Amino acid sequence: MNIRTIVFATFFFSTMIIAIISVIPFLIFYIFRAKKCTNFLLILILQGWSKSLLWVAGMKRNVFGKENLPKENSVCFVSNHQSIFDILLILANVPKVIGFIAKKELLKMPFLNFWMIMIGCAFIDRKSRTQSMALIKDRLHQIHNGKPMLIFPEGTRSRCAEMNKFKTSGLQLVINEGITIVPLTVVDTYKCYEHNGNRVVGNKIELWIHKPVDVSQLSDEEKKNLIDTLQNIIAKPNENR
Repeated sequence: MNIRTIVFATFFFSTMIIAIISVIPFLIFYIFRAKKCTNFLLILILQGWSKSLLWVAGMKRNVFGKENLPKENSVCFVSNHQSIFDILLILANVPKVIGFIAKKELLKMPFLNFWMIMIGCAFIDRKSRTQSMALIKDRLHQIHNGKPMLIFPEGTRSRCAEMNKFKTSGLQLVINEGITIVPLTVVDTYKCYEHNGNRVVGNKIELWIHKPVDVSQLSDEEKKNLIDTLQNIIAKPNENR
């Protein structure tokens, strides 16, 4: 374990404790149902936390396609998955309260579990596919109420530039719901940790925000081919390097 990894881990857990202070004003807004204030504070906390962690890890971020971000929140972000740093990169650069799919074991992590619940994460049991799909379907319904979601169709980290083939089940549910999809591509995040024997190493990383796909406006044939289309769109920034 190198010095940067130790510093990053120490800073990560320190921020979890410091975040207790943020809980008080957040709960006040939440209890009184001040939705705009609650979301504003959540975005402030999420982006500040994510950016500070990436900075401590020595990451230099480049973001492309910010103009493609929809103003509305009824969207599902679909991304490739290279590293544990992918979520931090996305949260740091997309100013929305985005929930994501997480393994149920994370519910046991103090402080972190509170914020994950607040942003609308769905905690699944990977051993129970039926239960997992039911939870994902329920979370997708919440997107219609303005609660965006992030999914990684590969299912697990690729730990390299090459993408794994998309698993169709969860993504097909998104398509069936007619939800607007925003494709994202993370580039070189695997070089920051997984590629170095699980040691944190500073590196240049990129986030590509592609044009939204309004599924409700697609023909049946376009919907049929959408998973392959999305995989091709998301793969290109890495393939062209």
